[in-house]
Amino acid sequence: MNLVGQGEPQRIEGASVTGNLFSTLGRPALIGHYFSEDDDKVGAPGTVVLSYALWQTEFEGDGNVLGKSIFLDNNPYTVIGIMPPDFRFPSRETQFWTAFKFQEGDYQVRDNNYLAGIGRLKPGVSWPKHAAS
Repeated sequence: MNLVGQGEPQRIEGASVTGNLFSTLGRPALIGHYFSEDDDKVGAPGTVVLSYALWQTEFEGDGNVLGKSIFLDNNPYTVIGIMPPDFRFPSRETQFWTAFKFQEGDYQVRDNNYLAGIGRLKPGVSWPKHAAS
């Protein structure tokens, strides 16, 4: 997406994720919080979690950015959290995360292959030895 309104517009890499991604990964936000499952709902206001690097370079590490709007591709997103410096998901280049909002039609199409899923095993459950890694 294009980050606009912070000086010169710039193209930055981000990821749309479901509301429970960060809790599944067990990583709390450094400052603020991450998405709730309500943020996934169609019609919910846009929210964004910033990477530590983006927070430092574009917002000078200002904690007052929480609750403020930034513009990604000219759409407003409220900053709700900053992730720790070592959090890099799904890649090193990811600088922000927005809530993925499934549309009703997304549940009907079964051949979309653009999504990746992750999960967490229950405590005491091990990964089968014969499973592919």
